[in-house]
Amino acid sequence: MENLSYKLKIKENRIRKGLSQNELAKRIGISSNYLSELEHNKFDIRFGLLLKIAKELNVEIDELYEKIE
Repeated sequence: MENLSYKLKIKENRIRKGLSQNELAKRIGISSNYLSELEHNKFDIRFGLLLKIAKELNVEIDELYEKIE
């Protein structure tokens, strides 16, 4: 069985939407420091939070991930 790895693409989508880290963090109810750590893949993300981010950025969840080979 293949072990798949993914990285989050929150930052790319946030910038495309024209939001600062602070603006997005406030909208989804987390600190800008925590958002920064998520954008740098330092933590695993809860599915509920991923849904909030996708909704706020108006993207599908799969647009927030990139497969790492």
